[in-house]
Amino acid sequence: MDTVLLVLALFSIFYQAFPLQQSTFGSSESNIQKKAKAKPEIKNPRFEKGTLKFALAGSNIDCRAALILNGSDKYPIRVDDSGILFEVPKEAKGSESGLTIAERIADKKVTLCVENPDGSRSEVVSFKRK
Repeated sequence: MDTVLLVLALFSIFYQAFPLQQSTFGSSESNIQKKAKAKPEIKNPRFEKGTLKFALAGSNIDCRAALILNGSDKYPIRVDDSGILFEVPKEAKGSESGLTIAERIADKKVTLCVENPDGSRSEVVSFKRK
């Protein structure tokens, strides 16, 4: 009897931690799975200390994502030392241009997009270095 009560208690705790939501088609999907499908978003982009940085919180960007500059030039991104921003590593070279992000942006208006490993992409954002 004690084993049955323990199993029921563990199930109750697990269900509270990972609730399932019923979709209109009768299948269940966890909150974790729904969040993984959220579209990435570039928030508050800025050029700082020789590289491009943007907000991590609420961005739905995977740490293995890539920044796409002007529709084709890809750059890796990483979490910066503060732990609250994404950044393009200063030394990273564009997949197409072979230039660093500082060389590529200069004083020109460019477009930015982030692509997560699952293929989901953010909306395109215009950016100009100040």
